[in-house]
Amino acid sequence: MRNEADDYKMIDRAAGVAFSNLQRPVVPLWVNRQQSQTADKDEPETFNGLSKEGWEYLLKLERDARKLQGLALFLGGLLVLFTVTACIMYQAGWIIH
Repeated sequence: MRNEADDYKMIDRAAGVAFSNLQRPVVPLWVNRQQSQTADKDEPETFNGLSKEGWEYLLKLERDARKLQGLALFLGGLLVLFTVTACIMYQAGWIIH
């Protein structure tokens, strides 16, 4: 006859293995690519699969994203400010209700 405590230990171990498999990070293949594989000089020099132009484009996209993030934060702040102002004016009776 089986012991109930052993069953729970087995279930606990199986759940732990399943959970650890879920936590395994997914890393793209180009991240772990070795630089020594670029022995062929016919190919342009790359860094993790991106050429110099690709990295410049990626950095340009990051700068543009930061500008848009700043603009979105500024406009969100303005929206909150106008909403609070309208609520105060409504409660004070300055706006007809």
